[in-house]
Amino acid sequence: MTDAMMALYNNVGRILRRKYPESRSKIGAMAYSNMTLPPRKLTSVEPNIVMWLAPIDIDPNHAMDDRRSPPRQEYRAMMERWSRLMRGRLAIYDYDQGMLVWRDLPAPSHHVFARDVKIYRNAGILGLQTESRGAVATTFLNLFFRGQLMWNPDADMRALLSDFYPRFYGPGAEPMAEYWNAIYAAWEGTICTEHEYFVAPAIYTAELVVALKSNLLKAQALLAPLRAK
Repeated sequence: MTDAMMALYNNVGRILRRKYPESRSKIGAMAYSNMTLPPRKLTSVEPNIVMWLAPIDIDPNHAMDDRRSPPRQEYRAMMERWSRLMRGRLAIYDYDQGMLVWRDLPAPSHHVFARDVKIYRNAGILGLQTESRGAVATTFLNLFFRGQLMWNPDADMRALLSDFYPRFYGPGAEPMAEYWNAIYAAWEGTICTEHEYFVAPAIYTAELVVALKSNLLKAQALLAPLRAK
């Protein structure tokens, strides 16, 4: 199917270049990873065609170089094949993990994106566009980290977090750092390769919820004098 689709795009791109050689127009096409495998027979794509690759329905909890996730390794091979074919004209339609959980629970994604963005850079990806949600309880720092990593794939996430906690939480920084670091560790350590609501109990275990509540109570006690003023 993809060979036929790309043959169509190639023909249109070729006609456009022949009829209007001075045109700077580009033809954009979307490749969804769950249905648009890289073409097998096609060996070149017209230079006025740009592709977006969207990793839809692909495990959002693990990076492309994580051996615990065969689906993400499969996606990496797909992405690298598309990138070689497009020769610098492949962009990624990126999904923030929070968008895929659909519950107002923290769904951090920087532990995945921090590794993936380096792989994208090495593969010669043209750029990224992120789809996310306005649910701050779910996304929280996700887009901040994505912006930092798109600007500098080697940005130090731990250093950014160490700077963030005291600036954002003030006297409550220490217990809130424990709170968020526990959530981040739970997501980073999970073996779940799915998304949506049914993975929540596997990540937010009863033990984790008790620990998080304790952290919040400590932070509230430290912040109480400020509220009293």
